[in-house]
Amino acid sequence: MNRHLPRNGTAVHVVKALATKEGRKLENYRDLWRYVSELATKLSDKELRYLWKSANVLHQNFYEGWIPPEEVVYSIEDVKVFC
Repeated sequence: MNRHLPRNGTAVHVVKALATKEGRKLENYRDLWRYVSELATKLSDKELRYLWKSANVLHQNFYEGWIPPEEVVYSIEDVKVFC
């Protein structure tokens, strides 16, 4: 995978940066998921939840390689929108 393409790591850094601006420290994936959930609720933004999930599936696919290539392209586009 091209290291310049957005992936879950990119999304994680965006989420951590937002949390840091609010004075919060996210230490694990549970914290990240809770924060994104809280943020999506606060903003009434269902798409935020979808895009975050897409980033995480892309991350999982990095290790397991089960997503068809054309779906990887769509997930990459989702992460670009998320970030």
